[in-house]
Amino acid sequence: MGGTPKFPPQIQGMLLVTIFSSYWVECHIINSLKYIAMYSCASYYFANGGPTNATGHAVVRDGISTSIFKHFGSIAFSALIAAIIKTLEALLNSGDNEDGN
Repeated sequence: MGGTPKFPPQIQGMLLVTIFSSYWVECHIINSLKYIAMYSCASYYFANGGPTNATGHAVVRDGISTSIFKHFGSIAFSALIAAIIKTLEALLNSGDNEDGN
């Protein structure tokens, strides 16, 4: 009675697409947050001449708008590459589980 369930090929395809799109969205959100943090840190650091003048300010709102309107495609492409790698890794790991390893 135990073991892994066997799905028809159509369901397997839908599961693969769902897993891939979930990875893509997850990677895009994480990369966007990293970009926003990087933009804020860089704007703070370079605002008034580097670390010698500590009156800089972090511009989080500008980082958000820049990531959405200017760099959305670049962030999405990097997330696509990461999602492809994660999906292939998940497929390879699921094959190992079927062999009993």
